Amino acid sequence: MFNSITKERVFRVLEQVMDPEVGRSIVELNMVRSVEIENSRVSVEIALTVRGCPLAKTLEEDVRLAVQTIPGVSEVIVKMGTMGPEELQRFVGQIKARHPQAGTEHTRHIVAVGSGKGGVGKSTIALNLALSFLKLGKKVGLFDADIWGPSIAKMLNLRDMPTALADNLIEPLEVFQMKVMTFGTILRENQPVIWRGPMAHKAIEQFLLDTLWGELDYLIVDLPPGTGDVAISVSQLARIDGAVLVTTPQEVAALDVRKAINMFRSMGVRILGVVENMAYFRCSRCLEKHFIFGKNGAQTLSDLEHVPVLGQVPLDITLMEAEDKGFPFMFNVSENNEAYSALLNIARNIYQIFEPTH
Repeated sequence: MFNSITKERVFRVLEQVMDPEVGRSIVELNMVRSVEIENSRVSVEIALTVRGCPLAKTLEEDVRLAVQTIPGVSEVIVKMGTMGPEELQRFVGQIKARHPQAGTEHTRHIVAVGSGKGGVGKSTIALNLALSFLKLGKKVGLFDADIWGPSIAKMLNLRDMPTALADNLIEPLEVFQMKVMTFGTILRENQPVIWRGPMAHKAIEQFLLDTLWGELDYLIVDLPPGTGDVAISVSQLARIDGAVLVTTPQEVAALDVRKAINMFRSMGVRILGVVENMAYFRCSRCLEKHFIFGKNGAQTLSDLEHVPVLGQVPLDITLMEAEDKGFPFMFNVSENNEAYSALLNIARNIYQIFEPTH
């Protein structure tokens, strides 16, 4: 009796089985290690990228169901193995062929957002600067490099972890088509991070260079406060095209920002300018500006360090509430909002620095 079960037919049906993490055929990705046929019984061995893959059971069931569609198959045995070094290298090569290469090679501009001290709203500016570039039609990535106090996950209501496609290949999260990486999604909310310098450097290296950022116009890097290891690591690992320093109007904040400016200059990083956050509060009743934390701190800093003021962002309860609830401010507020206009203008000012002819 003619046996309709052949290896070629098994491979054809397996071409319809997609890796649940990558979204490509397991045959195309060379994950089908072997197919054995004994009468009406079919044995298939699948090679996973990492041991203990959380979606292994899903993939196993998909393979079994696909092979069972072949007439005459009475039993399907699926074995799950783990790729060896050579298999994994081929797998990573195929993934990278689908995506632009991992790392920042295909990013036009990398902008670091820093401050000399905490509490000035640096992450607020970094996030909304990235969202503003999205509003301007740019391809954007956001890297929350604040290992010890990541806040971007909370501000964007991110709960899922990024997908590890392989040991050295990470698929970032996406919000409004913005690619996002933050330590806030891999750490428990109240978990302290007790890492020495080399550990922090390795973590930054992995998140920055092993992530499939793809083709970006802007990658915004939210640095931790101060002038420590992480800022130095980012500068060493990637080509930073410019730094934005965030201050508040107080003199003490401006003093600390001067230290950050000098740190970036010592590493050869261009200072794009200063953003004054919480610059004033506009009363909804009298409509007057109230300078709660002082006045003209950014302008004083500009005069001392000869750097431009990119903009002033007012205190805005709508902005605060949006971040607490995980709603992207720039996509959930009226375009007449004063903080919205200020943030969008800051993005435009940076764009004009990089694209002066536009």
